[in-house]
Amino acid sequence: STVMHRLGTEEKMRKHEQDRSASLAEKLAEKDKELGALMSQMAVLKEEQTRVKKGRKVALMESQITSLNNRLREAEMDKDQIQIRLQEKEEENRLKGRKISELLFRVQVGEENRNRVLDELADVKAQLTRTTEQVAKLRKRSRRSSSAFAETTDVLASPESRPGDSGTW
Repeated sequence: STVMHRLGTEEKMRKHEQDRSASLAEKLAEKDKELGALMSQMAVLKEEQTRVKKGRKVALMESQITSLNNRLREAEMDKDQIQIRLQEKEEENRLKGRKISELLFRVQVGEENRNRVLDELADVKAQLTRTTEQVAKLRKRSRRSSSAFAETTDVLASPESRPGDSGTW
């Protein structure tokens, strides 16, 4: 039952990790959308930059473009980290799945061994019962034989049965 409880716990942990992997995949999709939005904003800002005259607006736009480029790089790094974590979680889930399979196999082998030992125990009990019955029969016979032997010895030991004493021999 401890093994089954442990298997249940392992299965819950594996399920939790799968859920976490799914969550990471969703975050990855969100970051992709965010990247797309940032790239589109950056394209719009670049177009505006070409249309406006040099000056304050251009400097502001360049600053915004730089900021967007920085955010884009950060988002890409976040995306890469999420992908790495997702791959790690998937590998952990695969390993846990293998471990659960191995434990289930061990439980099955243990149950088979237990059943085999129980069958052997039943055979030994049956043999013991038969042997006990045989010993009881032998004791009974032995008592009868001992009684008959004692009677024979008593008869032989009596004065009437001795040759020469009674003259009957």
